[in-house]
Amino acid sequence: MIRENEIIFINNFGVSKVLNIDSDKASIKPLYGTSGVITIGVNSQNIRAILTKEEIDDMLIKAYEEPTKWISKFITRADKYSEIRASNDPYERLVMLKTIYLQHIYRIEHHIKGGLSTRDLEFFHRSLDLLTYEFSTALNLSYSEVAAYVSNLLNTNVIFDFYKL
Repeated sequence: MIRENEIIFINNFGVSKVLNIDSDKASIKPLYGTSGVITIGVNSQNIRAILTKEEIDDMLIKAYEEPTKWISKFITRADKYSEIRASNDPYERLVMLKTIYLQHIYRIEHHIKGGLSTRDLEFFHRSLDLLTYEFSTALNLSYSEVAAYVSNLLNTNVIFDFYKL
């Protein structure tokens, strides 16, 4: 159950603060990117706790080691993006970020004409922002410090390239 003044994550809005609760509805203020106040049911599946440092570290290590598979059919890939958005699962979002990024690198290395689709890039950038803001809040870092944190944890500099895509 959420509490007033609690910092939470709302699917597709990101890190938010609970302003007040009135019976079964809560007034929520997204902290990054979206202005204004939204009203949401207190038992909504779209609400979850902010990840902890331990959860972030475990998720990053697991996603870094997990193999990825590009979904070549655009419609199927777009459906997967919608499924991930609806699930409010940060791990699935992170794995798809990795998959999109690796496809981008593959296309460059193999001189494949045509870049990623607009839908791929929109999903990538929105997901990257949502995860980075959540990580920065949970880890008490600035947005720009998150890449260095992830890079140090995974002992790789490839993370900085995520932010250049």
